[in-house]
Amino acid sequence: MSSRAKTSSPSDPVEPSPVAVPRIWLIVLGLLVVVPWLVIAGVSVWRQGVSARSSATAETPSTGQDQGATVEAGPWGTLILSPIVISPPIEFLQDNWARDPDAGKWWFMPATRPEEADALLSSFGLSREQVSQLMSTSQAAPQIHGLVLTPNQDLVRDLAPDVRARLYVQLAKSALNADQANAFRYAGDSIDDWLGGSAISPATRRLVEPLTSISISPPSA
Repeated sequence: MSSRAKTSSPSDPVEPSPVAVPRIWLIVLGLLVVVPWLVIAGVSVWRQGVSARSSATAETPSTGQDQGATVEAGPWGTLILSPIVISPPIEFLQDNWARDPDAGKWWFMPATRPEEADALLSSFGLSREQVSQLMSTSQAAPQIHGLVLTPNQDLVRDLAPDVRARLYVQLAKSALNADQANAFRYAGDSIDDWLGGSAISPATRRLVEPLTSISISPPSA
């Protein structure tokens, strides 16, 4: 008796073999598809927000009362300018402000003869009466080959701003006239910008205000 192995005929159905895909591969594939779209959407929303803020800043009118000025946004972001005035702490300042008590008491005119001083003062715009009053106080100063004047404080306060400016520019050429040679300069549009936050008395302010309208340029070398 013989036996033969059974072979499948072409008409028999063939069952497909299942394909197994690891779950981690599916997760990675999903992330690769979804994450780029999320990044693109986030960048688009951020750009729209920046454009909206820039437009609002450009369209907002300035009232002139803001502490800082907003500059148009650029690739560096939004810049805000806040001008400040820097001053030393009051506790570090000496009571006499390091100023000679006699500073301003005299006006020194080196290398000047009496007739030259008279003509010079007149050329600045002082009246004949003011010139005569000043010259009556003149004293010879051999050390500087010139004169020393002792101005009356009422005369100083009554000087017109333009006259004071021309006179003080001349006096500032000598370091002996400390008040004029070291004149305080403040870059402001009005006296209120300078004295607005100070605690000086109204009486002192009335003495200072007439002096703040002058503009003294540094003496030429």
